[in-house]
Amino acid sequence: MTHKIKVQMFGNFRMDYNGAPFVAEKMHKESQFNRMMQALIHYSDCGIAKDKLEEIVIGERDIDAPHTALRVIVYKTKQKLAQLGLPGKNLIYLEGGIYYWTSDIEIEEDAAEFENLYNEACALEKQMPQEPESAETVCDEQTKEI
Repeated sequence: MTHKIKVQMFGNFRMDYNGAPFVAEKMHKESQFNRMMQALIHYSDCGIAKDKLEEIVIGERDIDAPHTALRVIVYKTKQKLAQLGLPGKNLIYLEGGIYYWTSDIEIEEDAAEFENLYNEACALEKQMPQEPESAETVCDEQTKEI
Protein backbone atom coordinates (compact mmCIF):
# COMPACT_ATOMS: atom_id res chain seq x y z
CA MET A 1 0.00 0.00 0.00
CA THR A 2 1.27 3.45 -0.91
CA HIS A 3 1.16 5.89 1.97
CA LYS A 4 0.48 9.52 1.11
CA ILE A 5 0.03 12.77 2.99
CA LYS A 6 -1.73 15.56 1.15
CA VAL A 7 -0.96 18.95 2.67
CA GLN A 8 -2.72 22.27 2.30
CA MET A 9 -0.36 25.11 3.23
CA PHE A 10 -2.33 27.96 1.64
CA GLY A 11 -5.15 29.18 3.85
CA ASN A 12 -5.61 26.99 6.90
CA PHE A 13 -3.01 24.29 7.41
CA ARG A 14 -4.54 20.87 6.79
CA MET A 15 -3.20 17.36 6.31
CA ASP A 16 -4.92 14.29 4.88
CA TYR A 17 -3.37 10.86 5.26
CA ASN A 18 -4.38 8.30 2.61
CA GLY A 19 -7.44 10.40 1.78
CA ALA A 20 -8.71 10.80 5.35
CA PRO A 21 -8.33 13.99 7.43
CA PHE A 22 -5.25 13.86 9.60
CA VAL A 23 -6.90 14.68 12.91
CA ALA A 24 -5.06 15.07 16.16
CA GLU A 25 -6.72 16.03 19.41
CA LYS A 26 -6.10 19.76 19.89
CA MET A 27 -3.86 19.74 16.78
CA HIS A 28 -4.87 23.29 15.92
CA LYS A 29 -3.61 24.43 19.33
CA GLU A 30 -0.32 22.56 19.12
CA SER A 31 1.60 25.17 17.19
CA GLN A 32 4.98 23.46 17.67
CA PHE A 33 3.62 20.28 16.08
CA ASN A 34 2.11 22.27 13.21
CA ARG A 35 5.25 24.33 12.59
CA MET A 36 7.40 21.19 12.76
CA MET A 37 5.21 19.36 10.23
CA GLN A 38 4.95 22.37 7.92
CA ALA A 39 8.74 22.78 7.80
CA LEU A 40 9.52 19.09 7.42
CA ILE A 41 6.93 18.63 4.70
CA HIS A 42 7.86 21.78 2.78
CA TYR A 43 11.54 20.77 2.79
CA SER A 44 10.86 17.04 2.38
CA ASP A 45 12.77 16.87 -0.89
CA CYS A 46 16.05 18.31 0.45
CA GLY A 47 15.76 18.34 4.25
CA ILE A 48 16.03 21.30 6.60
CA ALA A 49 19.06 22.38 8.62
CA LYS A 50 18.79 21.86 12.37
CA ASP A 51 19.32 25.58 13.09
CA LYS A 52 16.67 26.61 10.55
CA LEU A 53 14.16 24.13 11.99
CA GLU A 54 14.94 25.39 15.48
CA GLU A 55 14.29 28.95 14.31
CA ILE A 56 10.96 27.96 12.73
CA VAL A 57 9.67 25.78 15.58
CA ILE A 58 11.03 27.56 18.65
CA GLY A 59 11.36 31.07 17.27
CA GLU A 60 12.62 33.78 19.57
CA ARG A 61 11.25 32.37 22.80
CA ASP A 62 13.66 32.58 25.70
CA ILE A 63 14.71 28.97 26.22
CA ASP A 64 17.91 28.00 28.04
CA ALA A 65 18.73 24.99 25.83
CA PRO A 66 17.07 25.43 22.41
CA HIS A 67 18.94 22.44 20.88
CA THR A 68 17.61 20.17 23.60
CA ALA A 69 14.15 21.68 23.25
CA LEU A 70 14.17 20.92 19.52
CA ARG A 71 15.16 17.29 20.16
CA VAL A 72 12.26 16.98 22.63
CA ILE A 73 9.83 18.52 20.12
CA VAL A 74 11.02 16.13 17.40
CA TYR A 75 10.57 13.19 19.78
CA LYS A 76 7.05 14.31 20.73
CA THR A 77 6.18 14.86 17.05
CA LYS A 78 7.28 11.29 16.28
CA GLN A 79 5.09 10.03 19.13
CA LYS A 80 2.13 12.07 17.87
CA LEU A 81 2.57 10.70 14.34
CA ALA A 82 2.62 7.13 15.71
CA GLN A 83 -0.55 7.85 17.73
CA LEU A 84 -2.20 9.12 14.53
CA GLY A 85 -1.46 5.80 12.83
CA LEU A 86 1.38 6.66 10.47
CA PRO A 87 3.51 3.60 9.73
CA GLY A 88 7.20 3.40 10.47
CA LYS A 89 9.40 4.30 13.39
CA ASN A 90 11.81 6.78 11.88
CA LEU A 91 9.56 9.21 10.02
CA ILE A 92 11.79 12.12 11.01
CA TYR A 93 15.53 11.61 11.15
CA LEU A 94 18.68 13.68 11.57
CA GLU A 95 21.66 13.14 9.30
CA GLY A 96 24.67 15.46 9.06
CA GLY A 97 22.90 18.34 10.83
CA ILE A 98 19.88 18.13 8.49
CA TYR A 99 16.42 16.90 9.50
CA TYR A 100 14.63 14.80 6.89
CA TRP A 101 11.13 13.44 6.41
CA THR A 102 11.00 9.76 5.46
CA SER A 103 10.68 8.87 1.79
CA ASP A 104 8.34 5.99 2.79
CA ILE A 105 5.36 8.36 2.90
CA GLU A 106 4.70 10.37 -0.25
CA ILE A 107 4.01 14.09 0.18
CA GLU A 108 1.66 16.13 -1.99
CA GLU A 109 1.89 19.79 -0.98
CA ASP A 110 -0.08 22.63 -2.56
CA ALA A 111 2.71 25.19 -2.00
CA ALA A 112 5.27 22.96 -3.75
CA GLU A 113 2.86 22.36 -6.63
CA PHE A 114 2.33 26.10 -6.95
CA GLU A 115 6.09 26.73 -6.94
CA ASN A 116 6.61 24.08 -9.65
CA LEU A 117 3.87 25.59 -11.83
CA TYR A 118 5.33 29.06 -11.33
CA ASN A 119 8.79 27.85 -12.37
CA GLU A 120 7.32 26.13 -15.44
CA ALA A 121 5.49 29.34 -16.41
CA CYS A 122 8.71 31.34 -16.02
CA ALA A 123 10.59 28.86 -18.20
CA LEU A 124 7.89 29.12 -20.88
CA GLU A 125 7.89 32.90 -20.65
CA LYS A 126 11.65 32.96 -21.31
CA GLN A 127 11.10 30.89 -24.46
CA MET A 128 8.55 33.36 -25.85
CA PRO A 129 9.77 36.10 -28.22
CA GLN A 130 10.28 39.36 -26.33
CA GLU A 131 9.61 42.85 -27.55
CA PRO A 132 12.92 44.74 -27.92
CA GLU A 133 11.93 47.51 -25.50
CA SER A 134 11.28 45.04 -22.69
CA ALA A 135 14.21 42.71 -22.04
CA GLU A 136 12.95 41.65 -18.61
CA THR A 137 10.10 39.20 -18.20
CA VAL A 138 7.26 39.30 -15.70
CA CYS A 139 8.92 36.43 -13.82
CA ASP A 140 12.18 38.41 -13.56
CA GLU A 141 10.31 41.35 -12.05
CA GLN A 142 8.41 39.16 -9.58
CA THR A 143 11.56 37.30 -8.59
CA LYS A 144 13.24 40.60 -7.75
CA GLU A 145 10.33 41.51 -5.47
CA ILE A 146 10.51 38.17 -3.67
